[in-house]
Amino acid sequence: MVCISAQIAQFTTNYKPDVNVVIDMHETNQQEVMKELFDGAIDIALIRTDYLDEVDVFDCIPYKKDIFVLVCNQNHPLSTKEAVSLNDLIKYPLSLLDTSSVIYTIVMKAFERHGIEKKTKCLTTRHKILMEILQTAPNISLLPLSLVDLTLFPHLCTVPLVEELTSDVALIKLKKRRLNKITKDFWIYWQKYFQMQ
Repeated sequence: MVCISAQIAQFTTNYKPDVNVVIDMHETNQQEVMKELFDGAIDIALIRTDYLDEVDVFDCIPYKKDIFVLVCNQNHPLSTKEAVSLNDLIKYPLSLLDTSSVIYTIVMKAFERHGIEKKTKCLTTRHKILMEILQTAPNISLLPLSLVDLTLFPHLCTVPLVEELTSDVALIKLKKRRLNKITKDFWIYWQKYFQMQ
């Protein structure tokens, strides 16, 4: 997988020498991102497209398919398994991102599809806070692998899921929105380096 930050830095550095390129990147929940996109506060957004409404109004460059894994403390009883099923998770307290997140919806619908009634023990708006909680609690979580940084949280581990659980990530823009020259060039640059094969 290509490193996003390195490639974005390369774009800003190698763009026309006489042009100062500033890319304003910020992270927030997807509802806020979509509001900013429709309000014109931002031009493009990297989002999860699994439950994206009004898909016909967007141009979209698929980026990757994120695979979910179990995340738990290294001392957790499930940590030594080669893989776990959703049924294996029933008796353990579940921590997730909050109910407004696409990740929450994906996970809870997966339990529902498999006929499992599962309630959450803890909800938070940030995945790093969630992983901090998992370091010292018996809780478990299901997260896309790309969000799990074991170098920052060395007491955690990941375990593959038996059932495939994924999330699609893409760069999007409104079709009706006219982009300025630099943003348009960045869109083309993204297609070259990041479009999912």
